[in-house]
Amino acid sequence: ILLENEFTFSSDYDFIQDDSLDEEENGQEIFAPEQKRGKFGYIGTKEEFIEDCERNLIAGKIRETLGIKMKETTSEFRSWREGLSRLAILLRDVNHELEVACEVSSQAGMIDVILMGQGHESIHVFVVEIKQWSEPGIFEAYGEEYIRAHVGGGNIRLTLHPLIQAHRYLRGLINYNMYFQENNAELTCVAFLPNVMSPDDSAISDDRFCIEDGFTVYGSTSDDFVEYLNRSLVDFDSTEELKKMVESPPGFT
Repeated sequence: ILLENEFTFSSDYDFIQDDSLDEEENGQEIFAPEQKRGKFGYIGTKEEFIEDCERNLIAGKIRETLGIKMKETTSEFRSWREGLSRLAILLRDVNHELEVACEVSSQAGMIDVILMGQGHESIHVFVVEIKQWSEPGIFEAYGEEYIRAHVGGGNIRLTLHPLIQAHRYLRGLINYNMYFQENNAELTCVAFLPNVMSPDDSAISDDRFCIEDGFTVYGSTSDDFVEYLNRSLVDFDSTEELKKMVESPPGFT
């Protein structure tokens, strides 16, 4: 069962809604029938990722690789294009090699971005959840996991804090991916909110949303994240290690 399992997309995805499909395709399968679904929507080196974002190609490449019938006007497509471009801006200032994978399927859902580089002791993997939220769209915190926020499409509802979401994806990778049973790796979860500039005045930075192996990066603290990457990484020779990781078979829990 584990070896033959096919991961499915989270129901949170906007492209599952009817407005993401062409009118004549409403109610039909959202994946192109002739294309076999892979385990990721994009993978490449840091330089390739930056170039594809600068040329406005990244979202289209993800859509093509996943085989999704998605219009460019959908919020999910725009989120790929805009959020990943903001991340690419940060990666320009990282002095070490990185591999980048986008829209990676995992036991816990679709991961926005995985970054992989060589740490001082072992491979370092960063699981990144990107949100386009800004301060006016962030409201009360509930418990230790949930926050009420404007999540797009005019919807304001309770949702997982982005760092909690990234941490769930991280746990899913550790628990269900054979790569981590066979290779040593340091893992960090990251919530990236490039449009938040005053986190101290928002519930998004509430102390209850703290995780030992993760942190939240805001637009106003992005330089700190770049410094952390430069401090944590060394030269990285492999260009296939990330693909090996995301394509490794599911393991026992």
